[in-house]
Amino acid sequence: MLFDSVKKLITEEDSTISDERIYHWCCTVESRLNLRLGTSELPLAFEHIAVEACIELFRRYSYEGISTENDGGLSVSFVEDILNKYASEISAYKAKSGTGSGVVKFL
Repeated sequence: MLFDSVKKLITEEDSTISDERIYHWCCTVESRLNLRLGTSELPLAFEHIAVEACIELFRRYSYEGISTENDGGLSVSFVEDILNKYASEISAYKAKSGTGSGVVKFL
């Protein structure tokens, strides 16, 4: 479902982007979210965040590596980590579900 949603939105803006690239962005975002959430499968509640992050990756695609650029009155800047703006949602999920606490218990 993530791939289909992202592909639909991206091809509305640029129909030349390959399915392989879109799939790569989806896998990357999903994997990074799962790592941060401490889950093996992306929770349904985070699917909209994954879609938004994939769209941001698509929009950054042509501007990879740019942190700030000025052109007349136009300024372009990108945050280094796309998922940082979702840190509060990720923290709330981890606190509620008890995942990713980083505690090791020895039996």
